[in-house]
Amino acid sequence: SQTTNILQCGVLGSIISIPENYNYSMIIFYSSKGINEGIREWGKTMQQAYNRTNQYRLNDLTINYLGYYTDNGAYYYYNTEKEINYEETLINIYHQIRLPFHYIQLDSWWYYKGLKDGVSQWTARPDIFPDGLEIVHRRLENLPLAAHNRYWSYDTIYKQNYSFALDKQTEKALPIGNDSFWIDLF
Repeated sequence: SQTTNILQCGVLGSIISIPENYNYSMIIFYSSKGINEGIREWGKTMQQAYNRTNQYRLNDLTINYLGYYTDNGAYYYYNTEKEINYEETLINIYHQIRLPFHYIQLDSWWYYKGLKDGVSQWTARPDIFPDGLEIVHRRLENLPLAAHNRYWSYDTIYKQNYSFALDKQTEKALPIGNDSFWIDLF
């Protein structure tokens, strides 16, 4: 609380009952070494507590190497070079900019959106990539692509073949069940 200088943790006091064998744990962390070192120390503490390593972080291309981004705030966010499509724009960028970027990020402009701008179909739109994403990838000399994805729309085409929790109120969907949806998607 900012008014009483009290930190309160745990199960909310208004909870009437707690299931048998309920387990609750937390880590409160403080560092006098500044915010950056504090975050590093907290991360190490969390890794130890949950028996995790840096394996994924150390191998993540998007964390360890320079990439070319087309997301919100970038020049090519929902914007292409004059009188050409995204396909040609990205290929021009790749061949003309002499920077050692190791991947290109494709933001939300490349796939189909449905209700509330959620993802209805996570495939390349032909007006964006007329030759298809695979051809573009080859023309980019197989440079890795970091492809944006947001929440799934209530009207996603994938609900026809996979289990989704559908929320009519928010018009959003969430894939549930086994991992077959994600395996097939990639």
